[in-house]
Amino acid sequence: MPPSWPIEYTELERLLEAKEASLPQEPSLEDENAITLLVRMPDGSRRGRRFLKSDKLQSLFDFIDIGRGVKPGTYRLVRPYPRRAFSVGDSALTLNELGLTRACRLELGFLGFSCHSVLAAMAMFLHSNVDMGFKTVKEESWEKGKSLKRFAEQGAVDKSCITRAKRKKGSDNCEFSDNQEGGDCLSLGKLGSGEFWLQSSFQLPWSVANIAGLDHHQVPFPVTYSGGDEEKVCFAPSEVISPTLLSNNPWVDSVLTEITDHGEKDAGTSHRPGKEDSGSSTSSESHGLGLWLNESTSEVEVGNHSRKPYPQEGNGVEASQEDNQGFELVSLLAACVEAIGLKNVGLLNHLMAKLGDVASPKGSPISRLSAYYTEALALRVSRLWPHIFHITPPRVLDRLDDESGTALRFLNQVTPIPKFIHFTVNEILLRAFEGKERVHIIDFDIKQGLQWPSFFQGLASRTNPPTHVRITGIGESKQDLNETGDRLAGFAEALNLSFEFHPVVDRLEDVRLWMLHVKERESVAVNCIFQLHKTLYDVNVLGDFLGLIRSTNPSIVVMAEQEAEHNSAHLETRLCSSLKYYSAIFDSIDATNLSLDSPMRMKIEELFAQEIRNIVACEGSDRFERHESFVMWRKLMEQGGFRCTGISEREMLQSQMLLKMYSFEEYRVKKQGQDGAALTLGWLDQPLYTVSAWAPIDIAGSSSSFSQPS
Repeated sequence: MPPSWPIEYTELERLLEAKEASLPQEPSLEDENAITLLVRMPDGSRRGRRFLKSDKLQSLFDFIDIGRGVKPGTYRLVRPYPRRAFSVGDSALTLNELGLTRACRLELGFLGFSCHSVLAAMAMFLHSNVDMGFKTVKEESWEKGKSLKRFAEQGAVDKSCITRAKRKKGSDNCEFSDNQEGGDCLSLGKLGSGEFWLQSSFQLPWSVANIAGLDHHQVPFPVTYSGGDEEKVCFAPSEVISPTLLSNNPWVDSVLTEITDHGEKDAGTSHRPGKEDSGSSTSSESHGLGLWLNESTSEVEVGNHSRKPYPQEGNGVEASQEDNQGFELVSLLAACVEAIGLKNVGLLNHLMAKLGDVASPKGSPISRLSAYYTEALALRVSRLWPHIFHITPPRVLDRLDDESGTALRFLNQVTPIPKFIHFTVNEILLRAFEGKERVHIIDFDIKQGLQWPSFFQGLASRTNPPTHVRITGIGESKQDLNETGDRLAGFAEALNLSFEFHPVVDRLEDVRLWMLHVKERESVAVNCIFQLHKTLYDVNVLGDFLGLIRSTNPSIVVMAEQEAEHNSAHLETRLCSSLKYYSAIFDSIDATNLSLDSPMRMKIEELFAQEIRNIVACEGSDRFERHESFVMWRKLMEQGGFRCTGISEREMLQSQMLLKMYSFEEYRVKKQGQDGAALTLGWLDQPLYTVSAWAPIDIAGSSSSFSQPS
């Protein structure tokens, strides 16, 4: 029978030794089929063990990110430690093989966190049933500073957690529609493992009470849910703590208000908070996330909602405080998603109030990212329970479309992301238009036309430039399209290019062939930048759109998409995958050294916050940020009658030269697959964006099942 927590260090040592004795022989350091897991014990000693790669073990390690400054193949530290709490869900990994109970509390004693690695570590704890045993590791095996020395050769780890999380058809008895919350079948405790289930009557886990800062015996609202009746939400209006979630935070100009009495006064009033010092809090519950059960309040709190966890580490105190707060924020996000699945409105209300107290876009990358996820969750619950929750959209949400162009320009100034996409796509187009007299580009989301000046320069520099260049730009704003056309016409005139701009004002799914004015003797290219994923809400919409593209008879189709998998029907899986992805994005923004209160930084982050809100808060046709990996796009494009033309060495070299113009060493460029089918930009080991090129398969030999629009 596992011992109860807290567990004495001596007994922990005994359990470790007993477990080690029962394990098979440890692989050697030279074994490429083995992975190293490193653990730091409370007494300061290091323990490590080598494991052979197995399907079960690989599913855990695939999601552990190495973070900045750490060589691939060496994974970060895990510390079983009773003083500081990182509470995990009822079904989450808590090193059961060491004899620790599910309700035990763990601390992740990482060195040199980045936002990316914090979230990856959180996901690691949500995988279970992995054999573990450890042995003492000499101090010399560790590098100083923010990196860890690997024990063996790097093992390739490229799978994303979403791939593991997607359920195989027929392998589960519980089916979900796209709009279903899965309250009867889903549990965040199984996040990323591919096995979702929830008993119809579910007791509040000890860990969730800990996360909320509550005594398990003093929870002021019901903590069980019976899935038999949709309307019987577990909620006691007179007993629930009123939410303070967004009312005292400057990062969102709105408030989530709980209406505790439907017949009384309206509680959905919007508040306009003033600026406040983000480094402190006057809330009586501000210490709740830093002080956990069985802890003494005399243990000194340091910084904002954090405390010095390792007195012996001196110089690493500040980083540790930030990291501990990151774990608290991530655990609260996880608990919120689980509360949504449980339909426990009271618990959800309290958890989101806690998030509103500690998440802020003026803090660390993880704090800023958590703030945007909190906002997205608030929007979701206001849609799920409009009679209980009400949110007044702030003015900033009303002007997003107007400012997205500005944000894109700012992103283009401080990161290589837009330039990588535009230059790579343009190089493919220039290669396709070699020797062509009349060229026609159909741009399905031209926006401000930032992509095309460099393309015009490439055409004009040729010995025999084309005699006529035409761009058809699709968008939903006539004014924006006209302004873009005027700018491009002026630029083309300066380069002595014969240019024509044809605007099409309509939604993507409503565009028809006759609108595009495709003419004979034109060499047509189709430009799809971040557009195809918006059609995935309905397979017929995607099929019609690909049919429209084929009907233009293009010589080349270029596309750029997020290299991610955010299209799961399950909110839990989307949260897991998107957190990992956007934490890398926010780390890359943080590396630009823009100040925390920089308007440029805020606009750039808001650009990605739009995507986060759509991924988390929306369902059905309203959820259009349905990012997929290149592997999936290759299948879909081939089904739609297209073949991948591949990436040449010229595009690869150009991308590498582009990255050398920036001071960021974390960006990576690599080809997809053995055939070099596509080119992917990544941040460290996290893929971000993929560019690929396609050509229609000969119509006579095509067996496409997609219909063509009229």
